[in-house]
Amino acid sequence: MAELREQPRGRRLLGALLGIKAGVIGAAAILIFMAAVSLAERDPWWAYPNLLATAFYGARALQLGPGWSTLSGAAFQVILAGVAGAIFGAIFSGVQSGTRLLLLGIIWGVSYFYLTHNLFRTFARLIPVYAPEVALLIAHAMFGMILGGLSRARWIPARADTQPSS
Repeated sequence: MAELREQPRGRRLLGALLGIKAGVIGAAAILIFMAAVSLAERDPWWAYPNLLATAFYGARALQLGPGWSTLSGAAFQVILAGVAGAIFGAIFSGVQSGTRLLLLGIIWGVSYFYLTHNLFRTFARLIPVYAPEVALLIAHAMFGMILGGLSRARWIPARADTQPSS
């Protein structure tokens, strides 16, 4: 009976760890996509990470070139996306359908966008003012696709008794 209770907890923990991994990869995708959007709008590639850095450095981060502010903004994105990925992985670790998981990932990514956008209105007011909303929404939908897509592999590792012996 105790083993039955341990399995879901272990599955959730594994899901959270895999979610962190997918979240970090998704954060990299967001940063790359937003750098491409910035270049398409004839802004420097570091505009989005520096915009995120306004949470720490204030408005002066917008005037700085690539440097510590860029690094801190990118790190902020990675941390937020890693946490979002961990929560996603823990909650949906039992979902086995790849299509359902992909759809849940997209919904999660879009919801994550709206949640952070509203939090930034309170805590980092420059981000919602200067961020390109449509591009960020697309980037977060991509983030959700990465969460759901990388999570399509089985959350539960194969049991030792079901593996062929050598």
